[in-house]
Amino acid sequence: MYLLLTDETNLQAGTKVEFFSYGGLIVSAAKVAELHTRIAEIRKVHGYLPGDKLKFDTNARPKQVTVEAATTAKRDVIGACIACDCKFIAYVILHAIVRNTPLETTIQWGADHVIGKFNFFLHRQDAMGIVAMDRLPDGVEFDYLSNKFSGGLKLQEGESVDLDRITLFSSTCINASHLSSAMDIVLGSWRYCINSPMNTDAAKAMMVELTKLIWCEREGDKLFAFEKGLVFRPKEVQVAGFQAKYSALLNHINALIAHV
Repeated sequence: MYLLLTDETNLQAGTKVEFFSYGGLIVSAAKVAELHTRIAEIRKVHGYLPGDKLKFDTNARPKQVTVEAATTAKRDVIGACIACDCKFIAYVILHAIVRNTPLETTIQWGADHVIGKFNFFLHRQDAMGIVAMDRLPDGVEFDYLSNKFSGGLKLQEGESVDLDRITLFSSTCINASHLSSAMDIVLGSWRYCINSPMNTDAAKAMMVELTKLIWCEREGDKLFAFEKGLVFRPKEVQVAGFQAKYSALLNHINALIAHV
């Protein structure tokens, strides 16, 4: 049995935010207790009190936690996810392509693809799974989740997917689980890396660690993550300028890990 936690990021386009992204963190049920315990210890070591939010956003840290301690805590959480063999799925779409699409729809498209890839992952593992989604805008997550369980996916490309490996769809939020902190920090690290990071060295270190989490096939030093842990949409980009943006993003990611 596996658990998928999901959330969105980069909701609004900007000069340094060209892509919307939706993420999912996969945790084996056999590793949930270990990951919980590791993050509980990280919170204790770095001064987080019960009820304090442990998130990627440094500005969200409690007042008694220094920037340095918060940074180390985030790095330790990523390390805990790696130690627990978690897997990460990231969906990406150019804001310019969905600029006339309601935000709620854009988010649900991202969730559809990440959940669909999770179902694919479960088939590959011959396992079953549970989805725990962060809240959707306007509180429509329960309608969304019940529709997924009852009717599966109807992707915008026209493909239908039977979510036959997922036994439970649920909603959660930060501080309802230490695992939600893990989801937030992994996704936040991804967000930092794919935008225009202020600290390139920090982004390189983050992306190197993220490559240990992104679901992929490995052949020596090569990682094959497309249509597994990396889901770029649309599959075929018709506008040359838009395609150039996707190529630039991929080149940027490759540059961040080139020194490994």
